Amino acid sequence: MKFRNLMSIVAAVALVAAFAVSASAAQLSLSLVYTASVDAGFGAVPDDLVPAPGEQPGGVDPTHHHNFQVLMSLVDTTPTEDFQAVQFDIQMGPGFSPSDFGGFTQWTANAPEYDPNGLPPPPAAPIFSDNGDIGALPDDLQRIFVQTASSLLASSHPGEADQSEQLGGPAPLLLGDFWVQYDQSVDGSLDSGLTIAPNGLNPWGLWDGAEAFAQPASSFSGGSFEVSGGTPVIPEPASIVLFGLAMVGLVGLRRRS
Repeated sequence: MKFRNLMSIVAAVALVAAFAVSASAAQLSLSLVYTASVDAGFGAVPDDLVPAPGEQPGGVDPTHHHNFQVLMSLVDTTPTEDFQAVQFDIQMGPGFSPSDFGGFTQWTANAPEYDPNGLPPPPAAPIFSDNGDIGALPDDLQRIFVQTASSLLASSHPGEADQSEQLGGPAPLLLGDFWVQYDQSVDGSLDSGLTIAPNGLNPWGLWDGAEAFAQPASSFSGGSFEVSGGTPVIPEPASIVLFGLAMVGLVGLRRRS
């Protein structure tokens, strides 16, 4: 816990000291994908958040856990631009809360590797130097921070349409997944949901060659999952909400000279 608090303090200091953004036309999109539900004993249960076609939603058991993935895509990057970092929150509507697994973080990071040389040695290295929930609590799904280890490792083009086959083929790239619970009695009307929101005035960044530059919230879009009027709705990519509100900038991003 002391280490976690120290990391949050260091991140906060760096965020306050953030620099100006670049004029890149690149856009970053984080999508939210519902994958499965399990009961309190981790046995598979029907997809009660998303009923089968033609079926009416039943009562959602508040003890069930629901898994969601966060996928990243980048578009309109130049040949020298690659993903550097992103910071975001999982906003939870009425009735939703992070699953309680005894104090363990609910964010499970994906850890892709890339070998710039193509052949060992050296062995492939992790692309992300940071990928975790650095919010005030270890399980609050706030201030999830993902950062590439270096511009060299970012040459695998994470999140881009031509990303390296070593990352599993074309974008989008899995950043991680998390678990939540849904208590319908708190919501009352089945009119709630989850949303990925940017955390920061400059919530993500790009490598341009060997230098990193902040990108504005206007070039960030986050997906959502809604339970509305008893009928869950999963938006198409074209309907992903674009966010312009934020607070502070990202760790390690520098002013373009």
